[in-house]
Amino acid sequence: MNQSLLLQQPKKNDFIELINYSGDDTFNLITQNLIPKSIEQTTVLSNQFKLYSGVVLCQKIYEFCKAYINYRFDKEGTEQIRLPRRTWADRQKGVDCEDFTIFISSILHNLKVNHTIKMVDFGQGWQHIYVVVSDIVLDPVQDKFNYEDSYETAREYDFDFASLGSIGRSLSITSSEKQFVQQVQLELERNEKHNKRSIEKLASKFGITDKTDIKELTELAIVNVCRKIANDKALSDYEKYLSILETYRNQVILSHRTSISILLQQYSTASPIAYLAGLYVKNGVQNYQGQIFEPTAGNGMMTIAFRPEQCTVNEIDDTRYKNLLTQGFRKATQINAIYNTPNEKFDGVITNPPFGAVDQRDYLKIDNKYILKDLDHILSYYALNNLKSDGRCAIIIGGHTHYDSEGRVQAGKNRIFLSYLYRYFKVDDVININGDLYSRQGTSFDIRLILISGIKQVAEGFAPLKEQARGEVINTFEELYERVTSNFSQETTSTLKIKYKYRLRLQLQSKSLSSVLHEKN
Repeated sequence: MNQSLLLQQPKKNDFIELINYSGDDTFNLITQNLIPKSIEQTTVLSNQFKLYSGVVLCQKIYEFCKAYINYRFDKEGTEQIRLPRRTWADRQKGVDCEDFTIFISSILHNLKVNHTIKMVDFGQGWQHIYVVVSDIVLDPVQDKFNYEDSYETAREYDFDFASLGSIGRSLSITSSEKQFVQQVQLELERNEKHNKRSIEKLASKFGITDKTDIKELTELAIVNVCRKIANDKALSDYEKYLSILETYRNQVILSHRTSISILLQQYSTASPIAYLAGLYVKNGVQNYQGQIFEPTAGNGMMTIAFRPEQCTVNEIDDTRYKNLLTQGFRKATQINAIYNTPNEKFDGVITNPPFGAVDQRDYLKIDNKYILKDLDHILSYYALNNLKSDGRCAIIIGGHTHYDSEGRVQAGKNRIFLSYLYRYFKVDDVININGDLYSRQGTSFDIRLILISGIKQVAEGFAPLKEQARGEVINTFEELYERVTSNFSQETTSTLKIKYKYRLRLQLQSKSLSSVLHEKN
């Protein structure tokens, strides 16, 4: 499992060592202090279990713990207690039963599942602690699922959510948040500009002070404005692009980052790039009516070229997921895109997955030939599993493609990933994009846009040599438009500019004539 994706690095107070302790005191400390403190640490991890319930949920949690976290006794004479972040950091060295208990209870709290913490005495004092859900024993110390050793006495502590009430944030947008989004949309449409301070001041008028909420709601407003432009039937594709580009240049720089956004490597897509990615996919979908899948949707930016009712979207983050729910998508889910993908094939797949390395145990081996080691490569693989054989796909991944002295893609992860893509898919283009085009999203790093027009009937081929590849770096948005659209259109930007200027002249003449007629009347 990717540590940077699931849990943060541990802090000093995530590890407690007790020398003089009693079983009862330890039990009270765990149930009444440490478990409540631990809940927020497994918020992201818990999302991958949301599809399950009952026995299946318990078995999935048990199997996860057995697969990724080793068990070992505490040092003789001490009680070493770990909160989830430290448990995850120490998972290869091994942790004891109380660490498993806190870890599992924290997950169950996030899932709002009633459960019991059970401490037992086998005849020589309090010796073991574990979790019970209804009558299902959740104890990764045991080699069997739902197994419990016989004991003499037990002490129990119940977590009942009927009495505890709701834990965590509401997944619905509030009326004040809606009003803020509407106001930001209005000001974007007027081409009014904001900076970080002015957007926070505007948000405060609606009672919104959390900087993460402000950033995500602002992006939701940007998504809404850009989708409206992208689906305006009165505009040509080029006019839509220019209008979205103007909106992008006017938007506030989305620079605020949180521990969760850092953990999830959350950088939203620049709207002009998202629109062009969608435009490529859209031009390969029959009558533009096909079904689209976005497995790492964020606030929905990659879907702006489409109508929401065409799109199935997925997002693991609570804040962004609730923003997706406001947009009227065909379906919105909140699951881990590595472990669960829809049992459905789509006409189009579009995604900008988070970047980052994964734990060695999560390397993905394909046909015993290709080993994928980066999160964006692995998530792209799973996304492509949902593409129809004649479907279209646009993927954004990190970095540029570089070549060795013989003109081959440089050895390493990029050669492996691109070799896999070119062998199994009809790759139309791999576009190196200068990171500066991403800067208003709060970061600036080089990316590639990969365009795929279907699945090969026979797996064959390799990534092209440098002389056959179009390996130049795209440095301007005008270059990017021409490069992407060259994969489905013969019109150059020069031709489009002439048409655009001619259309503007006609519009101005029409307005002028209307004014003259109005004055005569």
